[in-house]
Amino acid sequence: MGRKKKDVVEAETPTTESKTDAAPTLLWNERGQIGCTLPGHAPFKGTDTWKFEHWKKIPPGTLSEDGKPFRCESCSAGERSPAGATDAADATPPVEAEPEAPKKKGKKAKADLALTTFFEHFLTHFAESGKSAGTCFSYRLELKTATDALGAETKLGDLTSEQVAAYFGSDRVLKTRSGREKSPLSIAKTMRVLRLALVWAQEKGWIEKAPLPENLATH
Repeated sequence: MGRKKKDVVEAETPTTESKTDAAPTLLWNERGQIGCTLPGHAPFKGTDTWKFEHWKKIPPGTLSEDGKPFRCESCSAGERSPAGATDAADATPPVEAEPEAPKKKGKKAKADLALTTFFEHFLTHFAESGKSAGTCFSYRLELKTATDALGAETKLGDLTSEQVAAYFGSDRVLKTRSGREKSPLSIAKTMRVLRLALVWAQEKGWIEKAPLPENLATH
């Protein structure tokens, strides 16, 4: 009888061996861009992009200037993550998409695109042109920085060369999170990515002229 009772107890004891996926590690680069170790949310460690942009792990417990935990920018933007994976800082429910407004036709409709939407068009074109995933990711981060500075809802057709010049001369472009001067190569890359996007819009006929400072309009 004693043996049977022991067997029953063991059979009814729940197993605790199942494991959940570990939360992704948060990373940042010298420009203050935040990513994580989920596929596509930061460059692969050891790649040229990883080394060039000085990506590294964010120390546990580090808080942003407003006292909040850091969040991966790709996770925050609502990009779909693998099942069971959550952001290392916190989990935010997905934002419901607003109903689409009736689409306008022609050149005017393209000039009315918000910058955040226009940049998505450009990034899609860029990826379809055969660029590597690492390069596309790097460009996305650069345009995210431009979006934050110029305004996500700013219309493509309303953007001025003065606004772009002010952005190119700002600390977002010229300095790291710690206040150090960025390398000339890093600054040149940030400017080049936005210039390529705006020149592409001009070539597509979405705007009459790319709103660039005179010294960058043809270079």
